[in-house]
Amino acid sequence: MRELSFFILILLLSNFCFAQKEFNLTKSSDNDIILDGIISKDEKSNSKIATIDFEQEPGDNIPTKLQSEVFITYTDTFIYFGVKAYGNPENIRGQIKPRDEADYANEDMIFLRIDPFGDSRSNYILGSNAFGSQVDLRVKNATSEEDSFDETYNTVFETKSSILDDGYVLEFKIQLIILT
Repeated sequence: MRELSFFILILLLSNFCFAQKEFNLTKSSDNDIILDGIISKDEKSNSKIATIDFEQEPGDNIPTKLQSEVFITYTDTFIYFGVKAYGNPENIRGQIKPRDEADYANEDMIFLRIDPFGDSRSNYILGSNAFGSQVDLRVKNATSEEDSFDETYNTVFETKSSILDDGYVLEFKIQLIILT
């Protein structure tokens, strides 16, 4: 009986555990968002604000050394991400390069990994460096690591960046239709 009670307690508690954060976003109008590499006060006020607490590179899921904020909102046709990465602008690594030719290991990159179906099997990775050079990949459920990443995937999304005195801003504008 004690084992059954413990099992029921675990089942009840599991309903309150989530592996990922869930956000309720505020809808904006198309006129509220200007893709200019600057996150305005109006854009901030209409956005859900999240911090980036962990990095994947160069560390492996370790706490970040520098603060970064993400501002997220959407309209009827687009989802917007504004990323403010704080730091010394003289230390920003990257160059302006053709699409999909950024050097992931040696550049400061922001990647958005979007899981539109919530199944962790089909994901889209959209990214850019601090100078606006874009990267896009599709991640699919595969049996090997090499087959998981579809580098031939290309989609249409816009980015705009700016280097500031205290870091850089990178804005993404992504059509909702490509995420279905």
